Order: sequence, then C-alpha cells, then structure tokens
Amino acid sequence: MPAIFAYGSRWKLLKEPSALFLFLWFFAVFLFFSLSDTKRDLYLLPLFPPAAIFVACYFSSLIREEIPQDGFYRGLGQLFFNLLWIGALSLPVVAWFFRREAVWISLPFALVMAGGGLMAVAAIWRRLPSRVFFSTALTVLLGGRCASILILPFIDPYKSARSLAVLVKKTVPLTQPLYIYADTMNDFNFYAEREVIPILSSRAEIESVLSQAPSAYMLVRERDLKSLDLEKRGKSIATDRVGNKEWHLVLMQR
Repeated sequence: MPAIFAYGSRWKLLKEPSALFLFLWFFAVFLFFSLSDTKRDLYLLPLFPPAAIFVACYFSSLIREEIPQDGFYRGLGQLFFNLLWIGALSLPVVAWFFRREAVWISLPFALVMAGGGLMAVAAIWRRLPSRVFFSTALTVLLGGRCASILILPFIDPYKSARSLAVLVKKTVPLTQPLYIYADTMNDFNFYAEREVIPILSSRAEIESVLSQAPSAYMLVRERDLKSLDLEKRGKSIATDRVGNKEWHLVLMQR
C-alpha cells in the first residue's frame, strides 16, 4: 500500500514504464481470475511475482532517496511490525493453553519472527529502509526454515491425508479397483501411488461398479457413509481422520 500511494501521489506510475508494467500485470491477472466462474486460492499465486518486484522497486527508490519516507510508509510499517512481534510472542502462550506439546516447537519460530519485527521497527524509526528490507528478508528466510523443520511436521497429521493413503496402499492391492465417494482424489492418489482414483457421486454409480466387479474398495467420509447405508453391500475395514473429517475405507461386495 505505501508503494502504490508513493507512486500514485506523484503520478510516477504513469511516468515510469517499469512501475506501470508491474501495476498492470498485477491487476490484469487479478481481474481475469476474479471474473472467472471457478475461484481457488491457487489462482492468486501469479499475483505474487509482480507484487514482489513492485515492492522491491519501491524499496530501491527509498534506499536511493528518490522517494521520501512519508508518514504513511512509516506509520503502516510501525503498525505491522509491532503487531508482528507481539503476535509472535503470543504464539507460545496460546500453544500453552491449547496444545502444550507444541510450546517448545513454536518457541524458535516465535523468537525469529519477534526478533525480525523488532529489528524492522528500529530500522523504520531510524529511517534506514535498507535495514527494513534485509531484516524482513532474513525474518522470512529463518521463519520459513523454522516452520518447515518444526511446525509443519507437527501439524502434518492433522492436515495431510498421507497416513490414510499409506494405510490404503498397504490394504488395497494395486490390482483391485479403488474409488472415492463425492470428493477429489488429489489428497490420496500421490501417497497411495495411484495415478487416478475414480470418483463416484451417487448410489446408482456404486451399484453400477458392483454390477461389473464382484468387489471394490471405496474411500468415503463418515457423513456420506451414514447416508449411503452400505451395511448390506460393504463394511468399513479401516478408518482415520484428516483434519476434522473422518474417512472410512470400505470393502464393497456384490
């Protein structure tokens, strides 16, 4: 926001081809995917390169003193980085009340983010944009490293379908058909080492599958298992949770 404000307030956006190109690049992608019928968070990824280059150009202008360090940049920067270090130090406290086993896991990440936030606050106060830039880059680098080593492996069992997919791989031979009910197969096919897991979306499709094969395996969520009433046609041979969803591996028989 300070970068857009700095260029827009001086009409530099129209005078500088590089800034105008990045601005148009960002909003062309944003508008295109905003107007599309389907919207997924992955569609936002193409926005990051122009935004990052635009901010880098802004910091370059700040460091070379081509753009003044106005009150908007300093005020918003102080607000953000103060909230960053306060929020980071709050993370182990929150973990203590909700997930005590995660306190020591969250502590290195919290210290990195809090330290980086405080360094950026001091750099903004002393009007040193180069230190703001490099302290932010270092914070992102070390914070990402701590997250990948400590935090992401801890939350993996709560979010990833890996454990259930590995169980499916051990239970269901590759020669046996495997289906998934009313969901996508993308969370399971990689770890189950199946290029495609066909999706069934109705009871009629299940009956069609069983009319062609004496038995088949199907992944189905708890809520769908109850509504399908498969007691006569199949039985649950394994169950596991992925986040807040409970999944069953059902062996269906003709």
